[in-house]
Amino acid sequence: MHILVPAAIFAALVWATATGAQPATGNAAFAEADYDTAFALWQTEALKGSSEAAFGLGLLHDLGLGRRRDPVQALQWYRLAAVRGLADAQFNVAVMLDSGGVGPPDPQLAALWYARAAASGHVRAQYNLGLLYEQGSGVPRNADLARHWFDRAASAIPQAAAKLTALTNAVKGRGVLDAPLMPTGVLIRKDDTVFAELVWTARPGPDATSYLVELADGGDIIASKTTAGSAAILPVAVRQGNLRWRVTALGADGNEAPAPWQPLIEAAPVRIVVGTQDKDADMLAADLAAALDRAGIAAVTEKTDRDADRSSIVHGPDDDAAGLAQAIAAYLPPGVSSTTGAVVADWIVTVRLVGGPIPTR
Repeated sequence: MHILVPAAIFAALVWATATGAQPATGNAAFAEADYDTAFALWQTEALKGSSEAAFGLGLLHDLGLGRRRDPVQALQWYRLAAVRGLADAQFNVAVMLDSGGVGPPDPQLAALWYARAAASGHVRAQYNLGLLYEQGSGVPRNADLARHWFDRAASAIPQAAAKLTALTNAVKGRGVLDAPLMPTGVLIRKDDTVFAELVWTARPGPDATSYLVELADGGDIIASKTTAGSAAILPVAVRQGNLRWRVTALGADGNEAPAPWQPLIEAAPVRIVVGTQDKDADMLAADLAAALDRAGIAAVTEKTDRDADRSSIVHGPDDDAAGLAQAIAAYLPPGVSSTTGAVVADWIVTVRLVGGPIPTR
């Protein structure tokens, strides 16, 4: 069985053990079971860029602490923290998608989030990802990749060690070296560091198949790594040109099967602000958030009592933010323009919506 329900239980353990010596923050309020104060403080902290605060808001909604349980809101906040690179949040997003907590189960998307967390060393994510590869659920059935992830989790999870033993004599690769499938890469900024989270999947290959991951800035390879798994994290020291990456399957006989070069997309949280009484804007915000989610971009909707005359988009000064803002403007009803301005912390774009309607597609 997958380790599933701990979307809430494991999160609670993490926060209970992480709040011992905190100042007057959402963490400290949560430790004292003051959930209303924790909610208010975490909202402020999350909107300033704290992935831990966003995770805490997901936890409150997930467990129904201080408010009614709301899995949809929980997933929204977990996803925001996950996009910002928090492994515990990535695991919780995967669990909710895997278990069907907010709709039909989506093992393919769950595998992506398990892999991102697994690359950071999250052992429960490694175990669950191994299960997906063992079963062929959401990913190709691949005993080699299942063994890799069970091996990573075996020292901490007895079930993983048992699975690893059972797979030792399993039928191995089918002898055909194929290019990796579904490569997905994102650029994460955390404090003063920048790194790339890279995920792919693969059909069974020959024995001892490994994967070479390369990161290029313009025409120069700036980082590389070889792994037997299906995910990797690479540091990004400089950025001068257009970042790209690829993953190549390597056979023990020297043969190679590269996937095409892929652009690296920066994780781009979007903040959508609507008036508390503006039902049309609320519907439009939900439609926009769903469209962004389909594109792999996290969005959080915030209610405000402040009035606004018209919809507007404010984005950061870099080209990526401007491009995303233009794409959002094109999606919204005509007349919404985007401008460069101050954004809070690592919010890439802030969208203020007034009225509707939902665009006809």
